[in-house]
Amino acid sequence: MSVQEVVSKTYSELLFLLQSSADEFAAERNRRFPRLLEHHLCNGRNTAYAQLWRSHGLDPLDDMPIDIAEVERLPLVDRQFLREADYAGHPAIPDELVGSWVRTSGTTSGVPLSFPVSFATRKRIYPELLMRSFVLIGASNVLLDHSYHIAHFSNNEIKNGTEILFSETYKLLGESVVVGSTRAPLEEHLRVFEEHRPHYSCTSIHVYLNILAMAHERGIDLSHCSLEYFLGGGAPLLGDDYTRLKNGLGLRRVAMTYVSNETGLMGVQRVDEGPYTLFDDDYLIEVLDEHGHHVAPGERGRIAVTSFAADAFPLIRYMIGDAATYLGRDDTFPNTTSITEIGRVVGAIIGNAKISFEEIGRMPYEMTLRGVPALAVQLARRKAVDGRDQLIMRVESSLEDVACISEVAFDVLRLNRHLDEELFSVDENPLIPLPLIEVYRPGELRKDQFKLPAFVDESHLAAIDGSAKVRRS
Repeated sequence: MSVQEVVSKTYSELLFLLQSSADEFAAERNRRFPRLLEHHLCNGRNTAYAQLWRSHGLDPLDDMPIDIAEVERLPLVDRQFLREADYAGHPAIPDELVGSWVRTSGTTSGVPLSFPVSFATRKRIYPELLMRSFVLIGASNVLLDHSYHIAHFSNNEIKNGTEILFSETYKLLGESVVVGSTRAPLEEHLRVFEEHRPHYSCTSIHVYLNILAMAHERGIDLSHCSLEYFLGGGAPLLGDDYTRLKNGLGLRRVAMTYVSNETGLMGVQRVDEGPYTLFDDDYLIEVLDEHGHHVAPGERGRIAVTSFAADAFPLIRYMIGDAATYLGRDDTFPNTTSITEIGRVVGAIIGNAKISFEEIGRMPYEMTLRGVPALAVQLARRKAVDGRDQLIMRVESSLEDVACISEVAFDVLRLNRHLDEELFSVDENPLIPLPLIEVYRPGELRKDQFKLPAFVDESHLAAIDGSAKVRRS
């Protein structure tokens, strides 16, 4: 399929979302959903999903729903099920149809999950929906122009989602695309800006925030670079980061996507800092309360994702580890739904304390609000001498007053209710000792990394003293 054909297909799909009647759109989803269920329930290559149904008292033949509205009575799928079912080793499609093996980040469970993706699925959920996302943010006029996408490459056969996304985009668009690496130095990114002159880009927001920070440290102004549109993935833009990114790169639009390694691109912010329009023609995204029922518009809950394109393993009511506020039908595309305030349910676990990656992402902003300019924050877990979990908070700051940084860091940690109870209670034997605060000069914590992990588990390293410490690296 040529680039022009893909663009034409993108517009046709958006017109269907915009103009088809509610009955017509529901009929299409009710056609695809049972077909997806039947594929995984009657699969002889991997019978785990059929067994899951039986374990919930459902017969794979007699209890097949005829309408997507019946979805709440079906079992939920989680990472543990997919790992134990070993779809990576036993895909639900012939081996010759598997295009890639992909690995999740493991941020929710602490253990990455590997899974297969077919050639057809890989093309659909990554580059085609990326093109749709750029169209929806108003960038259709630059789709055939030069672009720059920055991936986090892996060193083995099992790939990251961004690597596949941008590799497939390169196959689709050709040499107008340059794919960079998050491990590349600043000089390489500057060279691409100067020589390739890209008009649009996609990567993690932290990649460009760090590029801007490093450029600023060297007195380099990127506000007049060629970029016009940016699509971000990963943690949401918080505080002044939106303005810093938009003004720092001189962009017309900055928009976040709802994307994951497992699912591909599920939605995008059509309006600056607005809600996410979901791609309901390819996904069923449910927002569930604590009892597993759909929440009402305006209510918050955990997200379960069904991908109609997932043929190699059953992404059917998959608990992705996110929470969001459900907004109901999208105002512009009535056949789609909208969500907002997307965040991870659980990120780091220290003792019994749970810290979402959304919270860790907010910590530099919260410290800056309190008078301490924080360029980056990373949490780490080790084992104290007595065997308890030891929390380390690493802060990169231009401030020289280490005592002030330490005080503010503790205040920000206390914003998490679990940490406040476990770290700062009157209990003489708290479940976790007081944290260590490590302070780094600008650039030293990131060490030229454009994607600093928000949390690292260092429990395998040597035990350290459990008393509170502050150090300047």
